[in-house]
Parts: sequence; C-alpha cells; structure tokens
Amino acid sequence: MNLNELNAVAKAMVANGKGILAADESTPTIKKRFDSIDAESTEASRRRY
Repeated sequence: MNLNELNAVAKAMVANGKGILAADESTPTIKKRFDSIDAESTEASRRRY
C-alpha cells in the first residue's frame, strides 16, 4: 500500500458518521451481554454490535 492509499483509508475511517470501535470482550462476556437483551450472539451479530 502506498502513502496515498494509506491516507485515503485513514480519511475514510474517520469521516462523518464513521469511526473505530475497540471492543476487547471475550465471546462468553459478549454472549452474556446479548443474552440480557434477548439477542442471539453470532459472529455476524457481534460484528454489527
């Protein structure tokens, strides 16, 4: 990846309405969180969360 591509990616990541979520939870922990709101804990649902 060249510097121009890297710059474009970085700008896209912090554009209005975008951002980075750092979620450092184990699968059992996030499952408990989802169980408390009656949501299925799947890879897809965890990614959307």
